[in-house]
Amino acid sequence: MNEAPLDIKALLTSAEEVFLEETGWLDDCSPEELERTYTDFASRFRTWRARLEESLGPPSVTRERAPDLAEELYFEAFELAAWPKDHGYLVLACGQHDRESPIFVSFGYREPNGA
Repeated sequence: MNEAPLDIKALLTSAEEVFLEETGWLDDCSPEELERTYTDFASRFRTWRARLEESLGPPSVTRERAPDLAEELYFEAFELAAWPKDHGYLVLACGQHDRESPIFVSFGYREPNGA
């Protein structure tokens, strides 16, 4: 698994989505291994969220509080926290694009669909 030891200040000024952590491709992953990896990455997401909250405060958007907006911001994310910025949000996401693709934790600026 790849981890990027990033400075939070540098992360907040990044213009592009940054993949903070990700697995490799999961072609040969058993359902049990996949479930353990989801659990592990949900924990990693919470760690990154706590670090970001120190600088940004609590997120205004989460999957629990605003599921429709969270889905608009990052459909593939199964965990999401977002803070308003300009016309969009700074989004911390934990997700997976397809069954075999890497599971990731990422951070970057996104605008809702149609914005």
